[in-house]
Amino acid sequence: MPDISDTFNFEGIMEEVDAPEEFQPFMERLLHRLDLFRVDLLNQLNNNDGDEAYQEFVRSLTSRTITANTTLLPSDGTIYIDTTQNDVDLTLLEVDSIAKLSFNIKKIKGANTARVLVASGDYIDSSSDPFTLILDEVITIEGDSVKDWKII
Repeated sequence: MPDISDTFNFEGIMEEVDAPEEFQPFMERLLHRLDLFRVDLLNQLNNNDGDEAYQEFVRSLTSRTITANTTLLPSDGTIYIDTTQNDVDLTLLEVDSIAKLSFNIKKIKGANTARVLVASGDYIDSSSDPFTLILDEVITIEGDSVKDWKII
C-alpha cells in the first residue's frame, strides 16, 4: 500500500490559522484529536486491519495533479489534469483489479487534450474509445466486475 502519511499532516497548521485568540485553545484541541485519528487510521491501514470503509475514506481525501501521461493508482481519489504544456492521457488500471472503486477526474487547465484511456480489453460505458475531457469537466468513474468502467 502506498505511503499516505502526508495525507493527514496537520503540522504547522496553527501558524496558518488566523482566528481570534479565544478560538486558539479550541483549534488546538481539534487539531490534536484529528492528529490522533490520523495516527489510528494510518496504523490500521498499514497493519491491513483497516476495513474497506477506512480505505475508501482515505482515498476520498487523496488527490494529485498530473501534467504528463500517467497511469491511475489504486490509492488515487481525485485526479486533476493540467494540459497547459501538452496533451495528457490518464490510463485506467484493469477494471478487474479494482472493481467497485470510484475515482474523480477533472481537467483543470490548458487548451491541449485530456483523455482517459482504458487497459487492453476494458471499456468505458461499453466503448473502448478514449474519453476526452473538456475544460472544467468532472467525471466520476467506477469499475465493475465485467471489464467496464461506468461514468456515474
